[in-house]
Amino acid sequence: MGRTEVTTTLLSLDEVPEFPQAERKTQTATVSSLRLDAVLAAMLHCSRGQACEWIAAGRVEINHLPAESAHAPVYEGDVFTVRGKGRFGLTALPGKKAKKTDRSSSFFNIE
Repeated sequence: MGRTEVTTTLLSLDEVPEFPQAERKTQTATVSSLRLDAVLAAMLHCSRGQACEWIAAGRVEINHLPAESAHAPVYEGDVFTVRGKGRFGLTALPGKKAKKTDRSSSFFNIE
């Protein structure tokens, strides 16, 4: 630690302080497809074009691995990290609608 003196003390498990859980906000949105750019745009309240720029700049990770394509499919349980914006989780895909004449809509919750 350089020239600073450091001392440590071993604590029993009972003596370790409990840290409060981080507050998480849950949000629900509808997207036209379960692609990375569409889901990021819904999570971050931005355009799909802006989401594509972040992906191309290497600022986005899916499950702690760099995202390589804006067209990448996303799945329930995925964790998205956007440098400078935060970390988001896709916690649920409660339902999908699909008809031959309609585009499919997907609903998801993020934490």
